Amino acid sequence: MKTRRLFAILFALMLAFAVFAAGCQQTGDPAEPGADADADVNEGPDYDNMTMEELYELALQETGKITIYSTTADAQAASKKFARAYPDLADRVEYIESDTATVADRIETEHDSGNLNADVLIVKDNSGEIYHELVQYDYLESYYPAAACEHIDPSLLEYGMPLFATYSPWYYNTEMFPDGCPIHTWWDIVQGYNTDTQSYIDAEGNNTQYWTVYTKDITSASYAALWAQVIVDGDLMTEQYEKEFGEPLEFTYHDKLQNVPGMMEFPENNGGVELFWRFTQMTLTELDDGDQVVNAVDESLNGPTIGLCSGSKLDNVNSGAMI
Repeated sequence: MKTRRLFAILFALMLAFAVFAAGCQQTGDPAEPGADADADVNEGPDYDNMTMEELYELALQETGKITIYSTTADAQAASKKFARAYPDLADRVEYIESDTATVADRIETEHDSGNLNADVLIVKDNSGEIYHELVQYDYLESYYPAAACEHIDPSLLEYGMPLFATYSPWYYNTEMFPDGCPIHTWWDIVQGYNTDTQSYIDAEGNNTQYWTVYTKDITSASYAALWAQVIVDGDLMTEQYEKEFGEPLEFTYHDKLQNVPGMMEFPENNGGVELFWRFTQMTLTELDDGDQVVNAVDESLNGPTIGLCSGSKLDNVNSGAMI
């Protein structure tokens, strides 16, 4: 284990406090979610229950830098706050922006080759890849600082230390729709789907898709949790459709999506799967990042336009975007 471990833990604790200092008090044993993981750790200092002051004194005794891999800008902001709080350690932090799609392979390669570089990994684990492929196989160890965990519902600590919550919002053009959001249910998004042709082209060859849609890659891990939850809530999706349109939902995905036992098995008559199927049949314009998505919505060059992002982009309003 590298001698800079204490320094890395101090930084991780700093990030945890930066996010949760204003959190709500929760009841329950904050150590419980990490109990199984801690059972296999060799006996040594109880870092989880050390204060920042205690960790700081130990970190001063170490040499070298700590390297942070992160797929979110929150870590970069935390590293700057860390430098201000501990100026004598400021030049010992190296922040490396990482790509969600490749960081897991990078960690695994470093571990297997013995050429360890990363000390702290801060990542969006929407698909569960980091937990199931790296944490459970001891490539990584979750850190549960007790002082931060006491502000978090223990059920949220099962797969690691959650530093923030995110969401996948839809954006619309406020100038085009001055009376408010034009979307009231998920089914409004797939407006124009033709159940006879099972597409957005009717029998006469006319395009029936109402919305121009911009998004990032909808198959990426950033959206995995979103689509998984839509399918889990399949019955609610069906009820939502029937309530809005006053008729039963017609399922059209059965003949198109092939079940592969043990790999990809679709539930029958699931409103979430039907919604996702209809969404994927739309003409979608994929862009590289969320800022490009909201800029396209702001311009709305092709009529009614909406955009899907994997995080908030409302700061673009400060630059004049009509979203």
